[in-house]
Amino acid sequence: MASQPTDFQISAVAEMLAEAGFSSRQAMNRLRYLATQDAAMLNSYGKRAGSGKTSAYLYPLHEVCKVKVLFALMDSGIADMLVLSCANAGLIAGFIPDGASEAVRKRLLALKGSPIQRAIEDIRKGGWPSFVLTYFRNSDNGAKYYRGTVLLTDEKPESGNPADPYIPRTSIVVDLRSLLLPLLRDRANEN
Repeated sequence: MASQPTDFQISAVAEMLAEAGFSSRQAMNRLRYLATQDAAMLNSYGKRAGSGKTSAYLYPLHEVCKVKVLFALMDSGIADMLVLSCANAGLIAGFIPDGASEAVRKRLLALKGSPIQRAIEDIRKGGWPSFVLTYFRNSDNGAKYYRGTVLLTDEKPESGNPADPYIPRTSIVVDLRSLLLPLLRDRANEN
């Protein structure tokens, strides 16, 4: 059996994101929309198919999986780019909670790869990771923010801090295994 590619041109990304009732053309339109709104939504890390200036960009599998999660949020009715950008940040950068113990900080800082890459590895090991997008509101002044967090199989959501004026109001949970497994089935040795 021929080995699977580990990086994909944009047309292949659109094909991978297509599913019943959602064509590759629709996926391509969404990809273009995300790219025009926030360049970090789909990152090739500068990798190209060839050495020329017009060579197609290549996107790693974890970027395809990240965009699949963003598409799921969009399908759930989220269209606000601030919210999608916060979700994107949670998928690629991770988060260390305020007041985290030194042991928790060290564990989180020692993790290899982005949260979406760790979720992919968890799925490959048979795990059931999830992505949680939470809306927080400050009870004192009404300020709000959104935070995206990848929870691996053995992780639990953080509990609120009663002293923190930011109170979690709403969370959306995405089951990453059921969402991403179709993309990962034939790509067992990729990152």
